[in-house]
Amino acid sequence: MGRHFLPTRFIRYYRRKGIINTIHRVFQKIRELFFRKPDILFFADLPRLKNEEYVLPADFGVEFVRNEAEVSRQDINILCEHIGEKIFRYQMEERFSEGALLWLVKVDGMLVGYIWTIRGTTIQPHFSPVTTNDVHFFDNFIFEEFRGRGINPVFVDYVLWKVRKEGLIRALIETKVTNTPEIRSLAKTHFKPYGLARKLNILGRSVTMWTQRTDLDKYRKTNWVGLM
Repeated sequence: MGRHFLPTRFIRYYRRKGIINTIHRVFQKIRELFFRKPDILFFADLPRLKNEEYVLPADFGVEFVRNEAEVSRQDINILCEHIGEKIFRYQMEERFSEGALLWLVKVDGMLVGYIWTIRGTTIQPHFSPVTTNDVHFFDNFIFEEFRGRGINPVFVDYVLWKVRKEGLIRALIETKVTNTPEIRSLAKTHFKPYGLARKLNILGRSVTMWTQRTDLDKYRKTNWVGLM
């Protein structure tokens, strides 16, 4: 997303977390800019998923929408509250126009998180080539007050099962190596880690810098027991 939303993001963060946490966040982002760590990349081999119906827990509900008109007013209000209205409406316009789907997860009828998927391409240049039978998962988010309840692994695996039914072969997702909670969450799904890489923009071209396989093994052993 455009950098012009950065001030909006920090203002929202300040209102939620206060001045001390916001200052810490700013310095964290500066460190990430100058000492950029790689992302950890995951894939799921969709034909290997089980054929039988994926049954959600009784209190869970998952739905997907193709455009803004399919999102209820109540859900839009909740998403705008958690993301910011300007940011969310920008995302909807950009992503829906490219054919992305927005998946919503609810518990006891309450919206608690979302994830976007797009088939055969990505919104931003990806680390590796994406084929017509691939699906990219991105911007996975469970609202802060609902984290720690095991919602995300159930949600992600259900979406994997749904896209498998569409005949897709491979699902891709990535996250920063510093985002340990999301990595531990993905370790409980059918996604498997396959590489560490940095994506750079050089003279307007996206360049991927891969790390050695031994580096991935090191990260798995030292940081994320769930990936073993």
